Amino acid sequence: MCWGEQCDNFQTQTECVDCHSSCLNNNFQKKKWKKLEVRSTDGKGFGLFAKEPIPSGSFVIEFLGEIINHEEYVSLLQDVSGQRMYVLALKSKTYIDCRKKGSIARFINHSCEPNCRLEVWIVNNHLKIGAVCLKDIAMDEELSFDYQWDP
Repeated sequence: MCWGEQCDNFQTQTECVDCHSSCLNNNFQKKKWKKLEVRSTDGKGFGLFAKEPIPSGSFVIEFLGEIINHEEYVSLLQDVSGQRMYVLALKSKTYIDCRKKGSIARFINHSCEPNCRLEVWIVNNHLKIGAVCLKDIAMDEELSFDYQWDP
């Protein structure tokens, strides 16, 4: 049976596929995103804010975007000098480019004391990146993660 953290698949950051109806290990497939809102911030452009309390350990949102290889990433770095990037490393030499296609997760700002962390999960044999809450987040609190993230 799949009961969240007790599930063997959950322990390996792999979502269950074709599981029973009460399975709790399907956040990406069922888009179990928290209620969030993009807002202007002081000095950081835009940020992503909780529109509901989010308990520690909760799945928050999936990072979506176009999958690009290392050569495309290097080319992108040369073309967007001085612009916001919205690109995350998915694995070695593979990236998610959230600039043109993506979810509002791209508006999560950096913090040295983040309230979220990023995790790579396997979903239907595909790698996915999701934000997970590190500590309780209050309604209207800004979400953050450490940009020094290493997949």
